[in-house]
Amino acid sequence: MKIFAGTTIVAVWLYSFMLSRKEADHGVINVAARQAFLQKVQAYRMGCSPDLNFFNPADSANDIPLLPGWGNYRMPLTVSSDSAKIYFKQGINMYYGFHIIEALASFSKVTKFDSGSAMGYWGMALSYGPNINDYGYSASPEALVAMHKAKELGSHCTAVEKGLIAAMQVRYTADTTQTREHLN
Repeated sequence: MKIFAGTTIVAVWLYSFMLSRKEADHGVINVAARQAFLQKVQAYRMGCSPDLNFFNPADSANDIPLLPGWGNYRMPLTVSSDSAKIYFKQGINMYYGFHIIEALASFSKVTKFDSGSAMGYWGMALSYGPNINDYGYSASPEALVAMHKAKELGSHCTAVEKGLIAAMQVRYTADTTQTREHLN
């Protein structure tokens, strides 16, 4: 709470500073001061949804270890590796706990252990997709690529897995005229 209060105080102070720097002869807000204020707000903004622009699952620095104690949800999975199954379980539990970036890293690791795992790519598409904290979402290119890869690899999946992949095909579209309400 102290961090939020401190951030709010700084934002108000910066805004008041910007207003105090009006040009004397025109009474308009100094453009440079306004831009500086907006840059500070952008740098320190807080939100509930992760910014996936700063996360690259292919970067080895973002390799996620096994993290015990994050949930017990399990689902049957068609994979060729026990490690892939464990990371899928971790990914789905992270996703259900709103740890979206960690879920994405876990699903990405599934595809490293089993490059033919359609559900690993399904999980990546799920993580790149909309969630309750990401109002105004539009399909990212990464979500579309992962969704198509899941469909491509889905021929050997169970009926449930094929159904989940098919549902993802309806949920994401490259058509930017489609609204989230329509796709939901």
